[in-house]
Amino acid sequence: MGNDFKRISVASGTILTIDKVDKEDRGVYQCIVSNARSSAEASAELKIGETPPEIIYSFAEQNVHPSAFVSLKCMASGSPHPQFTWMLDYQPILSSVHRYSFDQFIDGNGHVTTHLNITHVNVDDGGLYTCIASNPMGSISQKARLNVYGPPYVRAISSIKAVAGESKEIFCPFSGYPIEHIRWMRNGLNVSSSKYSGWVRIVHHFKQLAFLDSRFAVADINHGGTLIIHHVDPLQDKGTFTCVVSSPNGDEARREIQLLINSPPVIEPFSFPKQIKVGGRAQLTCSVSSGDIPIYFSWKKDGMLISPGLQVTEIKDEFFTLLILKEISAKHSGKYTCFALNAAAQVNYTAELLVHVPPTWKREPNDLSIVLGNTISVPCEADGFPQPRITWLKGQGKTSEQFHSIPSKNNTLSVNYATPSDAGYYMCEASNGVGTDLSKIIHLDVNVAAHFDIPAMNMSSRRGDTVTLECLALGDDPIDVVWSHMDSRIDFNTYRYSIVQMKVENGVRSQLSISHTERYDSGKYICAADNSYGSSEHVIYLAVQERPDAPSDLEVLEVGSRRIRLSWKRPYDGMSPVLSYLVQYQPLRMVKDYLGSKLDTSWENQSVVNLTLSKINEVQNIESSTRDEAYVIGLHPATQYLMRMLAINEIESSTFTNPIVVKTHEEAPAEPPSNLKIKPGGRGELIVTWNIPNKNSWNGELLGYIISCVEEKQNINYIENNNATNLTFTANGWATTKMSISSLKKFTRYAVKIRTFNTMSAGPWSPITYGTTLEDIPEAPPQNVTCQSLSSQSIKIVWQEPLLQYHNGILRGYKVLFRPLANNNEFILPYDIKRTSNLETYLQALFKATNYSIQVLSFTLSGDGMASAPIYCATEEDVPDAPSGIKALTLTADSILVSWLKPHHANGIISHYTIFSKENGKIVPPKSYVVRIGGKSPLLQEVRGLIENRKYDFWVTASTSKGEGEATTVISQTTSTRAPAKIASFSQTIKAAVRSTISLECIAVGNPTPRTRWITNDQPVTFSPYYAISQGFLKIHSVESNLSGNYTCSAKNLFGDDEISYTLIVLQTPNITLLSKQYASHDSIGIIWEIANDSGAPIQGYNLFYRPTSGNWISIPISSDQNSHILNGLKCGSQYIFKMNAHNKVGLGPSTDELIVWTKGKAPQIPEENDLISTNSTCLNLKLSSWYNGGCSISHFSIEYRRLHTPFWTTVSSDISGVERGNENISFCDFAPGTWYELKITSNNDAGETSAQFNFATTTLAGDKIPPPEYPTIAIDTEVNTSHTNDDFQWIQTSVAILTLGSMAVAGFILIRYKRMYCFANTRNSISELSSNANQKDECEYVRNQQVYSSSPVKIIDKEDSSEMYEISPYATFNDNNERILKTRSRDRTPSSIDYSLHFRTFGHPESELNATAYPLLECTGFGNAKEKTSWHKKTYSAGDSSMNMPTSSGHKHSRYDDKYHSRCGSKTPAPSNMSESDSNSPVNEFSRAPTFRMPEKSPRFQSNL
Repeated sequence: MGNDFKRISVASGTILTIDKVDKEDRGVYQCIVSNARSSAEASAELKIGETPPEIIYSFAEQNVHPSAFVSLKCMASGSPHPQFTWMLDYQPILSSVHRYSFDQFIDGNGHVTTHLNITHVNVDDGGLYTCIASNPMGSISQKARLNVYGPPYVRAISSIKAVAGESKEIFCPFSGYPIEHIRWMRNGLNVSSSKYSGWVRIVHHFKQLAFLDSRFAVADINHGGTLIIHHVDPLQDKGTFTCVVSSPNGDEARREIQLLINSPPVIEPFSFPKQIKVGGRAQLTCSVSSGDIPIYFSWKKDGMLISPGLQVTEIKDEFFTLLILKEISAKHSGKYTCFALNAAAQVNYTAELLVHVPPTWKREPNDLSIVLGNTISVPCEADGFPQPRITWLKGQGKTSEQFHSIPSKNNTLSVNYATPSDAGYYMCEASNGVGTDLSKIIHLDVNVAAHFDIPAMNMSSRRGDTVTLECLALGDDPIDVVWSHMDSRIDFNTYRYSIVQMKVENGVRSQLSISHTERYDSGKYICAADNSYGSSEHVIYLAVQERPDAPSDLEVLEVGSRRIRLSWKRPYDGMSPVLSYLVQYQPLRMVKDYLGSKLDTSWENQSVVNLTLSKINEVQNIESSTRDEAYVIGLHPATQYLMRMLAINEIESSTFTNPIVVKTHEEAPAEPPSNLKIKPGGRGELIVTWNIPNKNSWNGELLGYIISCVEEKQNINYIENNNATNLTFTANGWATTKMSISSLKKFTRYAVKIRTFNTMSAGPWSPITYGTTLEDIPEAPPQNVTCQSLSSQSIKIVWQEPLLQYHNGILRGYKVLFRPLANNNEFILPYDIKRTSNLETYLQALFKATNYSIQVLSFTLSGDGMASAPIYCATEEDVPDAPSGIKALTLTADSILVSWLKPHHANGIISHYTIFSKENGKIVPPKSYVVRIGGKSPLLQEVRGLIENRKYDFWVTASTSKGEGEATTVISQTTSTRAPAKIASFSQTIKAAVRSTISLECIAVGNPTPRTRWITNDQPVTFSPYYAISQGFLKIHSVESNLSGNYTCSAKNLFGDDEISYTLIVLQTPNITLLSKQYASHDSIGIIWEIANDSGAPIQGYNLFYRPTSGNWISIPISSDQNSHILNGLKCGSQYIFKMNAHNKVGLGPSTDELIVWTKGKAPQIPEENDLISTNSTCLNLKLSSWYNGGCSISHFSIEYRRLHTPFWTTVSSDISGVERGNENISFCDFAPGTWYELKITSNNDAGETSAQFNFATTTLAGDKIPPPEYPTIAIDTEVNTSHTNDDFQWIQTSVAILTLGSMAVAGFILIRYKRMYCFANTRNSISELSSNANQKDECEYVRNQQVYSSSPVKIIDKEDSSEMYEISPYATFNDNNERILKTRSRDRTPSSIDYSLHFRTFGHPESELNATAYPLLECTGFGNAKEKTSWHKKTYSAGDSSMNMPTSSGHKHSRYDDKYHSRCGSKTPAPSNMSESDSNSPVNEFSRAPTFRMPEKSPRFQSNL
């Protein structure tokens, strides 16, 4: 920060100055001021706009070999973005050179990056490389050398120019590496030499040698060997310099460099005379003492060419120029600059001319007279040089001794408000020290006109009182005061008027008194004052007021939901305008409450509201009488009010009018639901919850909620779609507080809002709440993946990101999966993974001449996405490694057998091998033998023509198209006639697939011929079904796992023995140990698996099989690098079966055990009948959207109906598609008025189907509801009533009667044995049927898993009891046939499984009671789901009967019926007649007082007994 503190300074303690602002200076600066009591601070932010470039990253010096690929990189920042240029040895690099390529791009951080790429580097490409980053704010460079191994070389460059007297560096453009030293020569002599040890001074890494010329210095080799010349001399230094570069081995290179020197002009100093006055003369001479010719002269004044209007004469010559100025005036003042230009440089010199001028008036002040209170402004200005100083003085006389200095503003005498003290004499003086000073004396007068401090006022008086009006007139004497009333002068001869006037210090006070005021005394009174300098008026408004009458003829003209329009006849206002009207009202629950109360006490309660009418409209009626109208606002919809009003003026309020009764209309809900919350559910799902709005905002009966869901445009994966629509969903029922929205986009932000609706319309939207679906893995792989081989060990890969709509989150980067392929295109190694955030990458350190399988995938925080299809790229060939083994074996006295193994890394296709041999110990060129091996021929070669008993050295190399590789180690062997037994083959490890055939070679040599033998597991190998031995080779016909182990081949003759060993590893098929579920949603399942082992061979892939419960297997191939898989597009609420196997090069492994997984969802659920059904006299309307789909979209509905107690159904439609937007209501007509019908509806989705039966009745033509028909009570009789054999319902009643007595014993035994109670109740004529299947369990499971059902619409779990309580619909009929409802789907039921059924029915919700859990009781409203109802048993429809019987499908009587004329009806539910809620002894849960029942389960033993 040392340098920064030098740039930053504080002037006068209040000004902060920053010199040469840099980007590091940006930020917030604070100024802190403090004293002994407190401190204060202020801050300012310094923002930097354009900035010069800055190098962020640059290349370093490097040494490379010829033919290499070199890439030099520079990175810079700046604003605007800088542009790069490249130079080699300070010379621009031309893009036309085909081996050079450039690129430049801007990364995500705003940094500019450039690359200079050189392919196949040559020695002459070496040198000093410079990258220069520049923009309009400046430039910056970075240099480093590129050294290419090779002999020295000096490239030719153009002549170098220097300026005389300045320093010059001469750079030697050399290349080659290594370089030992650089020297410079001049006229054949060394400029410097290391053999001298004279005086040396180091300056910036340069050595100055005093013995030759102290102006010369040469840098050492580490700093480029640059030659610097201080104070260039044109006579001595102009000419040729030679740069000589030497390498350590004595190679030299040299190049001559021409130095051209130019001399700039030198201007001799000049100046103007110091005292020059107006009218004088002057001349100015600009001469050059030295410099190259020609020299060009020019002049400028104040940076501009000299204007011809100045009449300045210029005389020029070869070495000077002369300016002549005649009749000098003030406009000649300024800076005169002389410019001299030649081929070397342009120089200048400046002299300033100052002309002295005495002051003269520019604006002369004058005398001024002004009225009191006006602004005083007297300017005073003068011209001259130096600029005159203006001074204002004030005095009591005109003599100068009486004046004293006063302040002024911008040389102007200024007073904002003129007062008498400002009058007097003033003097203005102007002086600058040149000539005589200027001065002027003026006089200022201030006059006061007649005026009033207060222009007007209001006064009021009660009728009959005395009132006094007063005014105070100010100003210069004399002042006359006159009073007037209603534009007429007051006659003071009247006894009621009197006036009093008094002289005060600054004017006159006048008082007007009026006794016994009357109505006509009201009006405007004016007190007028006048003097010589002006006049003014004081206005007094007098009002004589009294109490108004009450409004009359009050009536209601218009009624709305929240306001009404009142009209009344305008009352007498008491000679004072009515200021306002007050309306007083209170809610009236019932009109009779008001009729039975007293008027004088009915307004004394807290519910009374007083409202002042803000806006009154005047209306003329037909009778030409004036009436007023106004709106009363702030009322509540659908409410009765008692209302009255009065009038108010300034005096007093009138009496109240007689009250009236008015009722407001209904309107849309006023408030949205509160506390809207959103949380993510499953994939692509949002869970929306909210609170029920206050009852006072419903404005009628609340029917449900409308939810809007819109995708946010700020999403990173948002794609503009003109066809996109706002998603809306309807939740029916005011008590609903939760909804699941599915099928949304993944990792997408949605704006969700909600509103209520009633019979009028929908209410306002709630504030938008934002929710984001869960992030998921990308659904698509990267696009356009390509690869390019760069060398034998590197590959470049380029791709594009997946389409935006498939990101499913924020892409955190990419993974490049690559692995080599063996010669048979098998994967021998697992995938290597390289992570990157770019759209390209380089794979380094790869196997040479190897084909690679490459895939690219993107990933988010949720995991890896789909990998791209494999692409294949092979690295380039290279020279091979040395053969991995070599042997030399004596054959005869003149021959030796050489054998070897293939290189571990061939790095390409081996074209041939070369065997080298020479006699041991002799320095002679070796002999070579080229061996070309094809197919599976043994790698061996007999070397003949040798001398007996001589020792020879042998080594082998392998060659590819790229050249010859490294040699093996040198081995020696001696020729002999007595050759010991040796084996030319090598010990190896062999991997073989199970059931394959292999052959193990054992080539034995020696003299005499040796005998071979094979041993495994310490036992000799003989001919068997597994083995066969031929010519020393062991052949295994079929490899099995038990044949793994070591196999040893030994050879022996008279002179020695040898042996080798093979290790056999048997490869088997892979095995998957565990297949399990990862997750399950409505339409997708995730599967994950674990692998026991690959059995020695890498897994090449997997096969995943799946099928629905009754479908065929479907196979999905999966790559070997995966351990999980997601299946999308599955059916909702369905069962799927999975199995899997893996395969490698050996074959296909065994399959796993089958895995069973269910997708989420269940069959549709029956809605409330009131939500579903509405009728008139001839039509039925069904709101199919009220069916909850169970999480799976409803595919279709089947609808049938028939008249009650008729046998045949009428099919409306057997397949109505699932409810879509705009198709929520379906209507059917042609029904008979006033008739009962039965309705059967079946809904279907992927999870199953649900059927329900309902009873409904059409209204009469007059719109009245009809009661249910009356039926006789069925008497229990053992005889069959055959009169109803053709009726689908009466035969059930008869059958029940016949079987009742016979079943009593069995029923008693069952109740005692299992301690279960069957309870039947019938409190409403609303029956529904629900059928479901379940797997049969043993008896203990049935007892343990008993389920408790309640009519309360909530699920209740008792922690102390393992049983669960589920919501079921009131009055619903159920069929239980030993099946778990929530576990098995109804479509799996077979007729054979329905061998025992138990029918039972639930109770309805108790009358006038509220379920606190499902429908919270709204505070102070008595409002809940228990609406005002009149039970059927409370109505009378026929004489002599207090109740009527409700028909059911079984024909039993019911003692009560509802005023609702729709009811559910089950088709198979017998129930005892005349039952009510009080007849039930069932337990009641803690959440509801409605009765609950435990459903009995059938045990296998009970079934067998039946």
